[in-house]
Amino acid sequence: MIKGRDADISNWQFITYLNFYQPIPKWKICGGALIAENWVLTAAHCIEDIYMNPSFVSVTIGRAKRSLEENRDRTYNVSKIIIHVKYLELMANYNATNQEYFNWDYDIALLKLNSPATNDVALIELPSGSLNVSNEPSLRCTAAGWGSQHELSNASINGGRIEYTPPENLQEIDVPIVTKAHCRKFHGKEISDLVFCGGDHNQDTMTSCLGDSGSPLICKIGPCKKPTIAGIVIGGDYFCRTGNQYMLFTEVSKYITWVESHMKE
Repeated sequence: MIKGRDADISNWQFITYLNFYQPIPKWKICGGALIAENWVLTAAHCIEDIYMNPSFVSVTIGRAKRSLEENRDRTYNVSKIIIHVKYLELMANYNATNQEYFNWDYDIALLKLNSPATNDVALIELPSGSLNVSNEPSLRCTAAGWGSQHELSNASINGGRIEYTPPENLQEIDVPIVTKAHCRKFHGKEISDLVFCGGDHNQDTMTSCLGDSGSPLICKIGPCKKPTIAGIVIGGDYFCRTGNQYMLFTEVSKYITWVESHMKE
């Protein structure tokens, strides 16, 4: 997170860190959220290259520090990876036809843990299927992750290998919600009703960066202001430049039926 602050882990006991193993590059980092004792919600693009091989990833839950050695008791193996089938279809078509723009739809996935998470962790509430975040600009929302804290440059991208140093401590940022119409003025036709925007065009604002993908956007919903996972971080400015583009999120409410049906498996 760019211009983030150290997060109080007591507010993020559901957040997950995905540990990738060879042949996945060491620099790859993604987050997620624990939505049931043995289910984690994340972005499809985080694990599309290993969805047939769940042994290539494990999940650490509710950790404040990035160091895996300090979190062995919070780390769980993954027994199953489920990616939205329409995401796989879109990516196959995108790669085959060299489309002019990237489609952000259906960027959602589930990881099934090999055993229930029970060690000082918490679950995050799923939204109702009727929630439309873009129509709720007054929502108070926060995102957290272990992505880069600094803007990237061409020098950061070395032969396809992206070089950056992630923070040791979990970072969080406040995210104002942007209306769909305003978002489309900057991102164009790829912003469908399945995606929403957040952030600010102020040059000194906070934003997500490489390594924050899959991490949850938590909004306080309803009269009781209950913390709810409203979005999943899926994109933004390629070089993480503040004020250049909005952050993009998968709108979780659009996938409640899909999530609940697969969690029965």
